Amino acid sequence: MEDEPQVADLIEDTLTTAGHECVRARDSNEADRVLSSQPVDGITLDVRMPGRDGLDWLGALFAARPELARRTLVVTGTSLSPEDCSHLARCGASMLAKPFRVEELVETMRKQLSPTHGSASPRD
Repeated sequence: MEDEPQVADLIEDTLTTAGHECVRARDSNEADRVLSSQPVDGITLDVRMPGRDGLDWLGALFAARPELARRTLVVTGTSLSPEDCSHLARCGASMLAKPFRVEELVETMRKQLSPTHGSASPRD
């Protein structure tokens, strides 16, 4: 989810060029519809979104689908509080700060989608 069209275009173009199939959602309601209608391997998520806050949405995703929350890349131009950083860590999500280099986006997303990233522990 990304509400800035230019950033959404950059993310989509970069990840498509890297071999990923992308589906866009402009807000949390649209993202929920996408997740309920098709399989999704990973998510890029902006923190500040219209309507429901991205970190709040991530928490709900973690409660419902922790394996997918662990394959989420939070892309933000906002400084996160220590509490927000702890929330990301609990959910297993990674963060990429705006502005970013496209190489950083591809590499960080590759790590998020790696089968060894965020592997379920016996407590999950």
